[in-house]
Amino acid sequence: MQAYRDNFKQTPCPSAVDLQAAGPAPPPATASRLPFSRSQRGRDTSASGASISASVAGGLTPRMMSPGPPGAGGGGGVSGGGGGDPSALLRQNQELRQRLADESHSYRRRLDTYKQAQHNQANLVSRLQSKIQQYRQRCSDLEDRMHETIKPTAGTGPKLTTGPTNQVLCSTSLTLGQSSLPCSSSLDSPPPSCSRDYVDDVLFENLSSDYEKMQLNCGKLQKRIDSMEEDKKAVELEIQRILKDKNITELNLRSEEDRSSRLREETISLREELNRVSLNRDLLEQQRIESDNLINLLEKQKSDLEYDLDKLLLEKCDLQEKHEKLSNNSCSTSDELKTVQNCLQEAQEERKKLRIQSVDQCNEIGELKKELAILDKARLELETDNLSAGEKLKCLQLEKEKILQDLACVTRDRGDIHNQLTAMCRKKETLNEELMRTRQRLEQTTETNSRLNRNLEEMVKDVEEKQVVIDLHEKDTHRLNELLAALRSEKESLESVLFDTNTSLEATEERRSQLERDLQEALVREESLKNHVARLQKELEQCQRKAQETKTQLLNAARAAESDFNQKIANLQACAEEAAKRHGEEILQLRNALEKRMQQALQALQTAKDDEIEKLQERLATLQAHLESLVQQHEEALIRAESEKQQALLIAHRDKQAVAERLEAVSRDLKTEQESLDRSRREANARDEKQRAAIAQLKDEMVQMRTKEEEHKIKLEECIRKQELQLSSLREERESLCRMSEELKMEIRLKEDRMEGTNNELQDALRKSKEGEGFIDSLRKELTDCRRQLADSNIERDKYSGSNKELRDHVKRVESAKTEMQLAATSEENGQNEERLLKSRQQCSKLDNEKRQLQEELAKVEGRRPVNSIYRELPWREILPGCRWHCKRRTAAFVKWLSGWRTKTVP
Repeated sequence: MQAYRDNFKQTPCPSAVDLQAAGPAPPPATASRLPFSRSQRGRDTSASGASISASVAGGLTPRMMSPGPPGAGGGGGVSGGGGGDPSALLRQNQELRQRLADESHSYRRRLDTYKQAQHNQANLVSRLQSKIQQYRQRCSDLEDRMHETIKPTAGTGPKLTTGPTNQVLCSTSLTLGQSSLPCSSSLDSPPPSCSRDYVDDVLFENLSSDYEKMQLNCGKLQKRIDSMEEDKKAVELEIQRILKDKNITELNLRSEEDRSSRLREETISLREELNRVSLNRDLLEQQRIESDNLINLLEKQKSDLEYDLDKLLLEKCDLQEKHEKLSNNSCSTSDELKTVQNCLQEAQEERKKLRIQSVDQCNEIGELKKELAILDKARLELETDNLSAGEKLKCLQLEKEKILQDLACVTRDRGDIHNQLTAMCRKKETLNEELMRTRQRLEQTTETNSRLNRNLEEMVKDVEEKQVVIDLHEKDTHRLNELLAALRSEKESLESVLFDTNTSLEATEERRSQLERDLQEALVREESLKNHVARLQKELEQCQRKAQETKTQLLNAARAAESDFNQKIANLQACAEEAAKRHGEEILQLRNALEKRMQQALQALQTAKDDEIEKLQERLATLQAHLESLVQQHEEALIRAESEKQQALLIAHRDKQAVAERLEAVSRDLKTEQESLDRSRREANARDEKQRAAIAQLKDEMVQMRTKEEEHKIKLEECIRKQELQLSSLREERESLCRMSEELKMEIRLKEDRMEGTNNELQDALRKSKEGEGFIDSLRKELTDCRRQLADSNIERDKYSGSNKELRDHVKRVESAKTEMQLAATSEENGQNEERLLKSRQQCSKLDNEKRQLQEELAKVEGRRPVNSIYRELPWREILPGCRWHCKRRTAAFVKWLSGWRTKTVP
């Protein structure tokens, strides 16, 4: 044992191996060295982060680098940097990759150290197994020796199977019987030739020789009995020592198994941490990809805006060219007017003809005045519409700012939901890993149960074989009893007494061995029950830990959820704690009851064993006293034979009678002792039956305990299922909320797109309205010029009517092409403007539903009302087509007048 302890001390501990592999780093404690060990599962995330930072010498942990909400430390920084420079993001990614590589290297070192420690433990376990095999071989050798000592040996007499003591007794009984035969024959039939002295001498010699032989045989038997008892004690001591060694080895094996399980749990925790690190790395890569996509979208939007600016510049250039063309046309008209002034003298002759035309033109001028009034009204209405459109734009901008704020809130909610989803994914992974562990434990328990069943079957077989051997022994004892009953002499009676005593001793030994076996079985069962209770306690502790972990997780998730979830989680927590307390109390009660019953049974067995041993010792003392009394009586008979040689025959005859009486008394004593033995056997059988009944009761109680444990397990599984269902419902509600948020985001995006389109269309409409106002101003100027020219022409039209006809023809021929080109360009522009205005009108009709309900009768208001009121009441959608029609009519009339005037002026 000392060598085994030295060997156990020399085996390296995992902490020492860890320290050797760590190198110059400071030796941390077990709690700081293993951040995800069993002792820190119930702590908060801050403590775990601190332990990890201490183990990695100040480096950032994967949890610090994991994406979190905007207000968090590590995740917020990464998410906030998504909209910044790409170089900063690349630097952060490189730093994170370097830290991940360092942490993975440190974790690999730890895994190597743990593997080395596991290898050392495997070597130690192999050594312990080899030692256990050696102990088992020694036990088997000792059992073989015991069986060899118990096996019968072939002799001259009948075959005996009760051990060496019975063999010796049988041989001595045979020799004594053979020696007693000549004595009895000599006493019955003396030779006629011998005298009385000769007969006395012969009898004396025979009796003395028989007495000496009896003493020698008794001494040998006593020595053999003493040697057998010493061997028996030595064997019992050896068995006790072997059992102690076996218990010690079992304890060491259990400690080693616990240590290996701890190492496995630590490796599993390290694997979980590596998986978390890889998940964080993937999340960072996804964020980087999203930031790149956002940058690309911003670049695309920038390019679209530049393209729109280029379009606007091109349109500006086109408008400038049109303005230059109009200025050139005005210059050409001024030149033509100069020529017309030169030709006015010739036009006086045609004044009379032109008066008629002037009357017509006066009518047309009146119509133009009316049209101008209508155009002024339209202009005022357009200005009011522009003011209302500006107000609407302000309102839309305010709504846009509100929508942007809502979008920021929605993005924050999205980040929170994303973090919650990541947390739920991690929880799911932990639950899956715990399910795998429970399955492995179930497989291990099934294997242990199968091993125990096999061991029980082997024990049952051994018991059956031993029962067969016991039956054979009982048969042999029956034969020996018959043989002993046939003996008639005192030596035979003594040997029968010794035989009975030996048989009783062997029976007691067998009973003792059976009791020891029963005690060993009871101890094994007690140990198995203790192990089972310890496993149940571990399972309950694990369930409690799981319940606490689920409680903390649900509380953290319920902070962002509603109050209903908090109430449900609190109810579940209370139910789980009550169930755990009930299970713990029931298990403690059952364990205490079982321990009390086992102690009572052991005490009862021990007391019964001690009583039987004391009774047997008392019987042995009485038998020895009886033997001593018989020996004394025999000595007195020999003295009497020496003193009374003359009356030998009479004394012999009297001795015969006394011997017969004594034989009868001894036979009576034997009968009484046989009856007492039968009674003791019956009592022992009754006790055995009681013990078997107690064992059966214990077995029934064990079965009941197992059923209760299974029921508790079923209840716990049902609780776990209920919690899983509640978790699934919570997940479904979260998924529905996520879907709702995504739908709201899509609607917001669509509304933003619509708002941008309407803003663009409104800007186009405003720009076009401004262009229309400039065009109206230019037309107004032209109209004023035309009125002056008409006043001048009305005075001199009569003079130059003849010359104007030729000029009109020439102008019609020359300007027809120009006017057609201008009209085509203006018609195209007007068509485009009409299409744009139609689009803007449709979108404005969508946005302004209230204006659709305005009455159409307001357009037909009387002309007496002021222009501002008409402009305010008339919708600009109805005015625009009238403006277009008036513009077209005015341009056509102006072109017609110019053509006629030129024909008149040009000769």
